Amino acid sequence: MVSLPIETDTKDLHTAVRIDESPVLPADASVQALHQECNVFCQYLTGQLPTLYVVRKYVDYHQMADDKLPATRIDRLLVASASRSKMLTWLVDSYTGLFLRQGRFRVKMVVLLAILECVPPFHEAADGPIAVSRLRNLFSLSGELAAYGVSLAAATLLFGPLHAGDCIGRLMRKES
Repeated sequence: MVSLPIETDTKDLHTAVRIDESPVLPADASVQALHQECNVFCQYLTGQLPTLYVVRKYVDYHQMADDKLPATRIDRLLVASASRSKMLTWLVDSYTGLFLRQGRFRVKMVVLLAILECVPPFHEAADGPIAVSRLRNLFSLSGELAAYGVSLAAATLLFGPLHAGDCIGRLMRKES
């Protein structure tokens, strides 16, 4: 397990950091993969790169509790897919929201949201009011619902057969 510095500099709270610009995080492959995940997931959730503080807390959590997360093949595949781009994260989020609510991806998103809601400037996105008219809300929600339907259909076509194959494989191994 790689140990990260515990002290927090206030600039770490506010300085966005890309994976290739992080001299503080060790070059361990698993930490780099977690940093990549954190970058993509944070951009998906907030539209912003994470700060070094957010990345550290995300990595710390995984170093402490990663062995407790669900670890089926489909869970690992979905996390690996989602960490590649915001578009794939959107598809995986849609799929897991309906079919794998207790899966590894969902746990990772909840952990990251918990970290983000405690850190400026991200907490404003989670806690801030939405001041728009009811009509605008109606159109916005209608658009979101249509987009969710499209993403769920695409994600089901992409991940559904893999998920079914994983479930069948686990059942066959149990019977053996």
